[in-house]
Amino acid sequence: MKIAAALAVLLLADCAQEPAPLSLPVAEFPDDTSLLAPIRKAGWSQLRLGMSGDAALALVGSPDSVHTTVGCGGRHEQWVYGEYYPYYLYFDNGRLVTILD
Repeated sequence: MKIAAALAVLLLADCAQEPAPLSLPVAEFPDDTSLLAPIRKAGWSQLRLGMSGDAALALVGSPDSVHTTVGCGGRHEQWVYGEYYPYYLYFDNGRLVTILD
């Protein structure tokens, strides 16, 4: 019985200690202004559904990446602007059909 009581005291004493702080790596992100770069381009407010890819390109500039699929419905493109908070333009057969911001 004395051994069990001594063991309980040791276990409880260990629980009373404050745990060591965790040392986790913090992801580094660019400053806030770079995250909002696509929004700040004046041309974004001038985008209109149905406009050509060339017209959209003239307004908002080159996308960071383009994903293209070709199927029986024609050519479909997704233009991606930004990395951490991306904005998307979707084109069907060269015409803007969706703006996701």
